[in-house]
Amino acid sequence: RGAGALRAWLTFSSDRLVEAVADVRLASVNTRLAADLPQLDLSQLSGRVGWKQSDEGFELNTAKLRLVTTGGLALPPVDFLLRVKPGGARGEAGGELQADSVELAPLVSLADHLPLPQETRRQLAEYSPRGNLRDVIVHWSGKWSEPRQYSARGRFQQLSLNRSGRVPGFTGVSGMVEASERGGT
Repeated sequence: RGAGALRAWLTFSSDRLVEAVADVRLASVNTRLAADLPQLDLSQLSGRVGWKQSDEGFELNTAKLRLVTTGGLALPPVDFLLRVKPGGARGEAGGELQADSVELAPLVSLADHLPLPQETRRQLAEYSPRGNLRDVIVHWSGKWSEPRQYSARGRFQQLSLNRSGRVPGFTGVSGMVEASERGGT
């Protein structure tokens, strides 16, 4: 439920939806992203959202996607891309993730409302990452959880993480990272 404007483009192939793009500018949005999740109440949702399915995998992207909850939690505008190739008969598994600027604390606060695996939600609550990631680009070959090859680069500002088990905590770390399976800086 909500009010505002929504403009969408849908692409079908062989009677199957293969791509959807939507420009949204909505207010007073009440939604539940899965039956077992709590309702998400947004005072504002705006930007572009895209989804694409192909024989090789899927893609999810956003352009200037911004949201504000009725409780005042704000996710600043973000450009985001996730491409995933599950592998199998059509080739090797792998993917790509890009984000221009991501504020971590609002995402952690929204995690209970998002269709994420329960273990991911638990880890986000436990580690409670905070700070800002910028110009993030990650590529991987193989399964995401056990990549055969990967490369990652990006900048981070005021990054903080709670201590948990053998993982040390830290706060206020800023810098940049460039890494691959061969090493990094």
